[in-house]
Amino acid sequence: MKRIEKIRILIAVSLVALIFAIYKSGITNYLNFETFKEHREQLLIYVHEHYWHAVIYYCLIYILIVLSSLPLVGTSTVVGGFLFRTWSATFYSVISATLGSILAFLIVRRLVGRYIQKKYSVKLEEFNKNIEKYGTNYILMLNLVGIIPIFIVNVLAALTKIKLIKFIYATSLGIIPATFVYAYAGKELASINSLKQILSFKILMIFVLFALMALLSLFVKRHFRNKK
Repeated sequence: MKRIEKIRILIAVSLVALIFAIYKSGITNYLNFETFKEHREQLLIYVHEHYWHAVIYYCLIYILIVLSSLPLVGTSTVVGGFLFRTWSATFYSVISATLGSILAFLIVRRLVGRYIQKKYSVKLEEFNKNIEKYGTNYILMLNLVGIIPIFIVNVLAALTKIKLIKFIYATSLGIIPATFVYAYAGKELASINSLKQILSFKILMIFVLFALMALLSLFVKRHFRNKK
């Protein structure tokens, strides 16, 4: 076995072990709205006295959450909205989520993406052509709808041949609407007990509308390509 393959296996095993350890530690049981509401005054004081330290810690934790696929992205964004206010929290969250997604994308692509593309190159030829043409819209639509967790979208994208720059564009743009909604809800942290209270029917319809717009763009592009 080549040295580079051994390193890849070691990284993969280490990453899986880290994610498993995080889940087994039970930390997700403490990172909830009740815990944050209980310590909100202390958190606000710390943010007021050490703003940029708080921003750095928030961003690092957010990146780790995205990278390790912890189901805490929405909760973290709401808390960010409470601590930093809507627009700042949206900006910090989008930047952090994008960076976390890039890391996840590169790790998966380096570890298994190239192997899968090489092993099934013939079978994936047509698929890769479609991804090259429309992949940005697919990822954009998935992120706009927000039904599929961002980590899964990152992994699926990494297994394709979509270019990194297109992935970054589709991810950063696609997550803005949902991120803004969660950050805006942060001002109501005291009365929120679950993310379901935030996602009203109207909000969900807005996400669906964004997704349909992305889908329409995809069909329009395909139509003009076929004409050419």
